[in-house]
Amino acid sequence: MHPFRETLRVALELEGITKHEIALFLLPALTPQAFNRAVDKIREFRHELQSISGLRPRREFLQQVYESELQRIYAEDIRLGRIGIRETPAEGGRELQHFIHTKGRNLQDYADAVMRYFRYTGLFTLRGNRLVVSNVMKARQLLAVDLPLRTDYENVATFYEYLGNPSIPQLPWETPSELQARLEQLSSEIKNLSTALGRPTPQPPERPLLDLCHWMEDQISSLRLELLRQRWDIEEVTRFYTDILRRRVPVPSLFMEWNTWRAFLRLNHYCSLRPNFSLDLEWQPISHAGGREPDIELIFCGKFAVAVEVTLSRGERQFATETEPVTRHVERYQARTGVETFGLFIAPTLSESTIDWFQYHAKRRGVVVIPLTLEQFKNLLHTWSGAFDPQDLYHLLTRGRDACLTAPDPSTWLSQMQSIIAEVTRTRAD
Repeated sequence: MHPFRETLRVALELEGITKHEIALFLLPALTPQAFNRAVDKIREFRHELQSISGLRPRREFLQQVYESELQRIYAEDIRLGRIGIRETPAEGGRELQHFIHTKGRNLQDYADAVMRYFRYTGLFTLRGNRLVVSNVMKARQLLAVDLPLRTDYENVATFYEYLGNPSIPQLPWETPSELQARLEQLSSEIKNLSTALGRPTPQPPERPLLDLCHWMEDQISSLRLELLRQRWDIEEVTRFYTDILRRRVPVPSLFMEWNTWRAFLRLNHYCSLRPNFSLDLEWQPISHAGGREPDIELIFCGKFAVAVEVTLSRGERQFATETEPVTRHVERYQARTGVETFGLFIAPTLSESTIDWFQYHAKRRGVVVIPLTLEQFKNLLHTWSGAFDPQDLYHLLTRGRDACLTAPDPSTWLSQMQSIIAEVTRTRAD
């Protein structure tokens, strides 16, 4: 079978699939018949889950389903006693429980990868916690393609020659007639989006059919983003942080980056706003920012720049994973911008060890990172939502920097930051 095509078919039939549905019912499926049975299992799973109220009962139900399915999937290994985990051996008497837990975590990791990589195809996006088909027409065309299974995979060279050939198979939308039809559809969508935004329809350049399709898709993506920016409001953005903290989204840390980008997108009045995490064609997040750059880069009219770093980590883990990378990213971004540059660090809570690190680097190396709790950031968003002026942010950052440089210790700096933010929010309210 072709796992991608089977998963695409299931996602179409069920109007999307969640990470747990992929882990529990699709990853273990090895034949088209098993995928067919998975559809009924997923429907039954959704029905039972919807009938349960309360976070803890739903979590317990999910755990029970994992245990039941994994014992079924690995029944032969369990019967033969092949339940040892070499990397992290279990305590005596808990081998089966440890085996089931480890296999469940592995399946969830694979499901995360499925949701991320499938979206790179342009056929999928995220809606809520579901991976859904975003281009139904292309998906149905792809499922109709005759694609026989290969049986010569023992030959490695033949396998890679086939797998790496971009002309096999010829996709139905790549023929001249289909490209022309696609151009007409894209042109109509550009016109509708431009009308909705109240702006002139962009005129297409003279290009080959395929290149012109790509140009139009880029235009549509930009127009959709502008329409989304107008529809996303600060109230919805700040509420969404609650879903992130309660882990109601597939990858909370990734959505923390995405939602903070949305916040600055909605505030507007920037000259450049660059998210360094990957986004799909519907502006939903795919994967985290790379390890050599800030989560978000902002430049305000060439006057000052902000490297935004967000995290869900707390305590000593926050210190261990965030401090050195954050100051390094800010320092590198500062060298690239050529303007006054600040770091902005946002977390649910702030570790004093983390603040101590930031204060040391501000005083010793001139790398300024202003720390905010998520609650403080949300209060500032509400304060600025009516009429944001970049000077408001600049004033906050410079006052935070001055407080950092004069405070004798991290706790004093944090206390002064709290007073500065309270003053900013109170002054705007008055």
